[in-house]
Amino acid sequence: MMPAVQVVLTKLHAGGKFDASTYKVSGGLHGVGVSCVNALSQEFNVEIWRDGHTWEMDFSCGDPVSELRQAGTSKKRGTKVHFLPDKSIFKVTEFKLRHARPAASRDGLPQQGA
Repeated sequence: MMPAVQVVLTKLHAGGKFDASTYKVSGGLHGVGVSCVNALSQEFNVEIWRDGHTWEMDFSCGDPVSELRQAGTSKKRGTKVHFLPDKSIFKVTEFKLRHARPAASRDGLPQQGA
């Protein structure tokens, strides 16, 4: 069985969050964003904090290069993605961070200490 994170990161249209009627009219929410970023990245790493554990998985050009693995314990909740655009596709692969947003909790409010 394929882990859910692998499905979301490798299959198009796997990220839809809405029922069929809302999904038809919600612009920009087609479930292809992160899977496209993954496919166009020579390195892509996802770190997930859930249920007291840290989980990690690595990809290259949209293909898994590691299994989903438990990497430790954590009290955090959320997901962090790190990617390096494929230099054979993109001429510019260095980006400047314009601003940082505070991490949001599940209800959209800033987390304590963020």
